[in-house]
Amino acid sequence: MGWLQITSFIVTGLLAIACAVGARRALAGQRGGTWGPRLIGMFGVGLIIAGLFPPDPGFGFPPGAPPGPVMPMSSHAMLHAVGFFVSMLGAIAGTIVFARRFAARGKGGWVAYCVASAVATPLLIALSIAFMSWSGVIVAFAGAVPFGWVAAMAARLRAELAIG
Repeated sequence: MGWLQITSFIVTGLLAIACAVGARRALAGQRGGTWGPRLIGMFGVGLIIAGLFPPDPGFGFPPGAPPGPVMPMSSHAMLHAVGFFVSMLGAIAGTIVFARRFAARGKGGWVAYCVASAVATPLLIALSIAFMSWSGVIVAFAGAVPFGWVAAMAARLRAELAIG
């Protein structure tokens, strides 16, 4: 990964942790107010780990790299994979916590969005393994789902605070 992607992962991870702190304050004493923010924070920590430990060149990136995965993986690539796993697990579990929160509040559209995100993320990750030649593109979409979900949750919580 280049310096721009490394910086992006670390900064986005820090922003997710800041979001988790704000969500914890906003949801104190409410359904989902403990685990929801913790899982958003876990997403952020995973991104920071993934940023600090870059993957090995592979899947055709950067140009000239092998078209598939590099085996055996280096130790920093393994830690990058751990960071990816931690971030995705946090986001997927977070979608379930918030789906339950929205269900209790009668917000069916938000329940559907959370559940769709919880299903789409691991499905896309599985597809990236099944279709190695498209892995980079599919993983990008798999990452976009939880990134978008965290942003939507932040916007939703902010709107709830504004309404009171």
